[in-house]
Amino acid sequence: MIPPLEPAGPLDLVLVTRVVDFAALKHRGQRRKGAAGEPYFNHLAEVAFLVAQATEGRDPLVVLGALLHDTIEDTLTTEDELEAEFGAEVARLVAEVTDDRRLPRRSGSVSRSRPRPTSRTARS
Repeated sequence: MIPPLEPAGPLDLVLVTRVVDFAALKHRGQRRKGAAGEPYFNHLAEVAFLVAQATEGRDPLVVLGALLHDTIEDTLTTEDELEAEFGAEVARLVAEVTDDRRLPRRSGSVSRSRPRPTSRTARS
C-alpha cells in the first residue's frame, strides 16, 4: 500500500491524480439519474471544477474533498480508508460533507449532512 500523501504545496499533482483515480474506480459502473445517464464520475469532476473556481484555486484540499464527496455515502469506502489513502485532513473533510443516513430525508434545501465546523480554520 502506498503511504498517505499530504499536499506538498499549493498543488500536488500526484495527490490530485491519485484522488481522481480513486474516485473513478470507486464509482465505476455508477450512472447519474436522468435521461442522459452519464457516468457518475462526471458529477464529481464538475463539482470539483466549481469548487476550484469558487476558491480561485487557493484551496486544493477542498477540491480533493469535492472529488471524493460521495465516496462514503455512495460506495463501500470508509472514512478510515480515505485517511489511510489520503491523510486525516482529506478524510475529515469528506466525512463533514457526507450525508448522515441515520437522519430522515427532508424536502427542500435542508440537508442530512453531518454538523461541520463553521470554518476550515476552526479544525483541531
